[in-house]
Amino acid sequence: MMTKKLKYIYIAIYIIVPVIMYFFLQWYLQKEIFSTVLYTDGTLIIEESSLDKEKNKEKHGSVIKEYPSFEEDGYIFDNEDHLPYWQKDKDWIKAIEIGHRIQPTDMSFWFNDLYYVESIDVSKVDTSQVKSMAYLFKEAGCFIDDTFVIKGLDSWNTSNVTDMQWMFRAAGSDAENFKLEGGLNHWDTSKVRVMVFMFYFAGDKAKNWYIGDLSEWSTASIIAANNMFSNYSNNPNIDDRCSKWMDKFINASIVNAASENLN
Repeated sequence: MMTKKLKYIYIAIYIIVPVIMYFFLQWYLQKEIFSTVLYTDGTLIIEESSLDKEKNKEKHGSVIKEYPSFEEDGYIFDNEDHLPYWQKDKDWIKAIEIGHRIQPTDMSFWFNDLYYVESIDVSKVDTSQVKSMAYLFKEAGCFIDDTFVIKGLDSWNTSNVTDMQWMFRAAGSDAENFKLEGGLNHWDTSKVRVMVFMFYFAGDKAKNWYIGDLSEWSTASIIAANNMFSNYSNNPNIDDRCSKWMDKFINASIVNAASENLN
């Protein structure tokens, strides 16, 4: 005859434990696991949730590559020892999206040399803590003939950025349409020290060219701005204020550098 103690043990082993395991399994299957995913249609989704993956497979095709998530890695790259994970597959990438909001501190080289990318949507990037955007979009989409567009830049908080050198250098340089959607009008550049080659040859051949109005950008901290823009005189479609903006920053950089005894 089963004692009361054995009866409770039996209930625990054969009833309670399976129920707990069932609910744990259900929780685990619903748990969000993040990664960066490249699909067969060339869409790279940074920080994509596992819960969104099946839906995105219907839209973008099967997964061909997965990389460590931003949450796991932090994505601090350089051009020598730690390249972006997707660099080795750069010729596949046609579009970039951010799946879930991320807050980096350094965005250097993220989309550097992604020659065939046509569209980049960075509206879900919280840039309030970013200090460097150097080489961020350098030569991105430079082999595109039709349209090169970056979305979401108009919502960026750049108040802590100190380095924007080569940021858009030659991005979309062959594209007929070059657009930084929403414009960069409101960017806070008060802490930016370096802007050399920032827009050099960006959208160089475009018939439709738009980056917004930079006339209100702060020059408070700039010490280097040479070749911020290239000579766009051969393309009448480029905003003719570029040379004025560049002169403003170069002149300010000379004054600021002298005041810091950097000349």
